[in-house]
Amino acid sequence: MMPVDLDKWARGQVDALVALGDDAIDAERYIKAVLAWLPEGADPSAFVPTEEQLDSIGVVDEAAIGDARTLWYSADWVSGKYKRLLDSRSKEPVA
Repeated sequence: MMPVDLDKWARGQVDALVALGDDAIDAERYIKAVLAWLPEGADPSAFVPTEEQLDSIGVVDEAAIGDARTLWYSADWVSGKYKRLLDSRSKEPVA
């Protein structure tokens, strides 16, 4: 087996995820996680992360939500009308 250029593989995977509609930042985060879990010398195309590994990259806890909220409200580049949207509620449930 030829050695795999992990950088080239990662770029290709990120590009493929973005082409499928994933956010570029999330795609990069997913691929970095896979590379961190990848055993030494393993082929990344054949690697299957465990359920626990996959669960660990999708966790959004209350602290992360609070941090994002603080950043959003303190950002000068976000106008007031968009800041109000963060806490707005619909009168009717959205189906």
